[in-house]
Amino acid sequence: MELFRKILKRLPDSILVSMKKVYYFFLIRSGKFVSQEKEFSLLRMIIPEGAKVVDIGANVGHYTLLFSKLVGDKGRVLAFEPIPTTFNMLVSNVHFSRSENVTLINAAISDASKEVNFTIPEENLYQSHMDDEGDIRVMCFPLMTFLPKDWDLGFLKIDAEGCDENIIRNSIDTLNAYRPIVMAELNSKKANELISIFKDYCLKGVKGSHNKFFVPLEKLDSFPLQDSYE
Repeated sequence: MELFRKILKRLPDSILVSMKKVYYFFLIRSGKFVSQEKEFSLLRMIIPEGAKVVDIGANVGHYTLLFSKLVGDKGRVLAFEPIPTTFNMLVSNVHFSRSENVTLINAAISDASKEVNFTIPEENLYQSHMDDEGDIRVMCFPLMTFLPKDWDLGFLKIDAEGCDENIIRNSIDTLNAYRPIVMAELNSKKANELISIFKDYCLKGVKGSHNKFFVPLEKLDSFPLQDSYE
């Protein structure tokens, strides 16, 4: 296995990306392109057909493709992925899955329209993150820039490698106005700090998971997790 990894590291990036695309294609076609996170199957009970969903930090699209399937032809998914190489694979996966209700945006979400630096760890593409010393420049925009005023945003997923808190704080007026269920990757301390800036929301979670749910009180009765997260 170690020898195989050394060989892979010597291959040009273009070949590695092509190999990953083929691998993802077969996973998608076999129905095995899924996330191992505990919430993945739970979302089938949360997101209804026809819903509007935003996926911030879509990566290669495990959640994006699930959202697309759940919301159906009458729904819409906006998926943001700032890293060009990852975005390339995301586009490919959406194409392979024939998800025509997905809009893909090669950008990050922040408090203002600007350029920022990102770092991509050599050993893990999934852990790309904002870094002033990073060698990749990407565009950022406020979330509100992409949401129609009459849009009924039902669900927002955030997985931005340490930037989840900042995205929520920078987008809180938009979130309180549109009132989606929000799933974010946060520890319990940060989640309990953030719940105070939401208007009439409560905090839920799955035991043993790093994701938390912020749920509007008016949607609580239909939410499958009835125990508050501690």
